Amino acid sequence: MAEQWNSWGWKVFDILLLAFALVHGFNGLRNVLEDYIHNESVTKALNWFLLIFGIATVLWCAYAIASFEAVAVFSAQ
Repeated sequence: MAEQWNSWGWKVFDILLLAFALVHGFNGLRNVLEDYIHNESVTKALNWFLLIFGIATVLWCAYAIASFEAVAVFSAQ
């Protein structure tokens, strides 16, 4: 299992999965907020906040995934 976690193929897959899931979630949150907030300047500010927060979250989590080094805990005996 540790070999799978150390593979760059799986790391790229996990980063892409994370990015697409966060974009999907933040887009849904944006749609819900736009249904309830009718002030255009507040809506625009929230959209910018969600964009910046989403990009920061993806970068922070991608760094964590990319720098993760799995170690085999149990050795085969």
